[in-house]
Amino acid sequence: IAMPLLFFVVLLVSGVSLDTARDGNWIPQPETHPHAGWETFQLYNGFRNIAWHVLPSQIVHVVCLFFVVAFGSVLDIAAIQTEQPTPLDSDGEMRMIGIS
Repeated sequence: IAMPLLFFVVLLVSGVSLDTARDGNWIPQPETHPHAGWETFQLYNGFRNIAWHVLPSQIVHVVCLFFVVAFGSVLDIAAIQTEQPTPLDSDGEMRMIGIS
């Protein structure tokens, strides 16, 4: 968050306008169609063109993915613990991973 904020502060302090920065390709031009996300939703005709019958077959994959990520996180914490001179709060680290 600090770098974009610093970028715009430098623009402000140096007197460079946003239009000048856009012309120099320092920041992107505004979208010509800002409602493009809604058009993507309309491609599926709301929720009617989604293949809902495929969803139940993916439940097993999602559960397996959850366990793989959880196990990988435990291994990451164990690897960090081996490099730390002081004990690591594994429970706190797992909570932090869960939040993120």
